[in-house]
Amino acid sequence: REVLEQILSLNPNRKISKNQENTTTVSDTIIVEEKETLKADYLSKIYGNDRKYAADMFGLFVKTVPSQFELLKPLIEEQKIIEIGKLAHQLKPSFTMVGLPEITQRLQVLEKMAKNGEDFNIIKEAFGEIENIFNRKISLVEKELKKLESATNQR
Repeated sequence: REVLEQILSLNPNRKISKNQENTTTVSDTIIVEEKETLKADYLSKIYGNDRKYAADMFGLFVKTVPSQFELLKPLIEEQKIIEIGKLAHQLKPSFTMVGLPEITQRLQVLEKMAKNGEDFNIIKEAFGEIENIFNRKISLVEKELKKLESATNQR
């Protein structure tokens, strides 16, 4: 129940219901467009004016995280719940470091769902949402890396 409430808090336009077979489903009632950005205020707090450090962190993210994130797909397909939880736990902090705390929050929920043995269909749906956000936002991280590299090369 706690995990389902967390899912709702991440997207208040959702509802949870049980059908006659007592299967829990989560459904969207409204699709809301969100502005595609990185959390600049958070990035400013982490890196301040240290563009070199930011470029290093963004570079490391772009180099390692997409391939690690891809490892979740076969785990989902094979329903390896324990491994899903472990990998979600490992990936969580990486997204915060590049201004994507919403993915960190969703990975935390995915990790809890896996650890709590939630219904696999809900886990699979949660991963699908995370994957969708990741696929939309990875280009923002790559663009920011190019800007940071350009700024540090001009010095």
